Amino acid sequence: MEKYAVLSIETHLFFARIMKEHALFLEAGFPCKDEAWIKKADWFKEQFEELLRDAIEIGEGRIGGCILKSGELLTEFTIPAEKRTACLSGIVIDSEISGMEQRMIQSFFAKGKEMRGRMTAVDVKAMRAIGKMPVYVKAMRAIGKMPVYVKAMRAIGKMPVDVKVMQVIGKMLVDAEAMSVRAVGADGKRFMK
Repeated sequence: MEKYAVLSIETHLFFARIMKEHALFLEAGFPCKDEAWIKKADWFKEQFEELLRDAIEIGEGRIGGCILKSGELLTEFTIPAEKRTACLSGIVIDSEISGMEQRMIQSFFAKGKEMRGRMTAVDVKAMRAIGKMPVYVKAMRAIGKMPVYVKAMRAIGKMPVDVKVMQVIGKMLVDAEAMSVRAVGADGKRFMK
């Protein structure tokens, strides 16, 4: 049901603007002597402005990025063109509606930019952790070569409760060592496989 609602809102955003603009063209295009037609066109323009305003309010945070990025709802020329048309024709155009649409689009891009920034921070943390992994594996190898550590590991390994735990830890160390070998070449330089 949500998908239907979003599709409906997107359709209204597009066609309410088109119809509002066509009513504006009619209002501006009728000869001054056709007052009744001018008033009728103005009435339609106001109706479609109201529909557009409602669609924008409902659509805030629900409209897909493809529609918002497409430029089919609003362009950088829309608000200046509305203001210039109002100035030259004397026709009242509610540019606040286009401002609402512009803020909706800007909000979408701001959220995306914020999310990208946050994900970059997470990526950096992950890379730092992965970058320290070869050092950790080397340290574990060094510790594993220490006679006291080896004796302690053997003694713990003989304990029935801890045997499985130690086998798992040992497997993890072997896996980590294998990963280190892939991440650090024989010459000591890092590379990714």
